[in-house]
Amino acid sequence: MKAIQPAELENLLDADQPIEIVDIRPRRKFEKGHIDGARWLPPCALSIETLVCSRQLLPTEPLYLVSETGASAHASASELERQGLNNLIVVTGGIRAWQHDGFQVVATRSDDD
Repeated sequence: MKAIQPAELENLLDADQPIEIVDIRPRRKFEKGHIDGARWLPPCALSIETLVCSRQLLPTEPLYLVSETGASAHASASELERQGLNNLIVVTGGIRAWQHDGFQVVATRSDDD
């Protein structure tokens, strides 16, 4: 399985590379702060069919998975790879490492605000 350090992902984002990031943390945590451009999917919805059908980029392009510490993303990616999806890249250390390294997160405004 492939992995990427937060700084490497930030470099790709800064270079305006077309990147698709899926955040699998609980929705409330995602809404409080996530990597700009990431979309949320609950771990229970992670399947090859869901991911392929909901892709914004071509299905052959890399798909970056992020979780709180990287452990859930790693486990999900392992299972999806076992099923045949081979273009997943896990953000090492998850959103905690992303923020620890000083990279920005954006909040999603909820209708309750």
